[in-house]
Amino acid sequence: AFSSWIPDYMTPDASFNNAYRKGDATPVALTMLYYRNQQKNKSLVSSVNHVSEEHNPYASTATGMLLETINGKVLQIRETRLRHSTGSMLVWQWNWIDNKITANDYQGKLWQTQAKLAMRPDDGAAIMVSAPFTEHPEQARDAMRAFLTDNLAPIDAALATTRSR
Repeated sequence: AFSSWIPDYMTPDASFNNAYRKGDATPVALTMLYYRNQQKNKSLVSSVNHVSEEHNPYASTATGMLLETINGKVLQIRETRLRHSTGSMLVWQWNWIDNKITANDYQGKLWQTQAKLAMRPDDGAAIMVSAPFTEHPEQARDAMRAFLTDNLAPIDAALATTRSR
């Protein structure tokens, strides 16, 4: 791992965190937090869930929304820059809810409600991809784009398989 960063989220039912490096390329970490049978104290979309919060040694310096196209699939992503005494990193985050992707919490909550009303599972996951950078965040963006180009389909398949269990 290239950092000790962990997101400030409610405890999920399952989680995954691993770092990857392809040759000499910038390393990329994948963090997935999976929620099932959600309640007030265990919810994917909540005002208490943050990529970085005050007590986290990784301080958020900027956050914004962007659209990225990976293998023809448009992803709505929340991008957060984090600063730590050991360096800077970029985090791309989105939520997977009812087999759909959004970085908009209002949209996500609406999808959760629609799934419950339709008697479908309320499973959801936070997906976060992160990479370090020195001076220019584009270095991290390029690494994360390359990682997602290779791995977005398997990530989606793993989430769909978990939901069906």
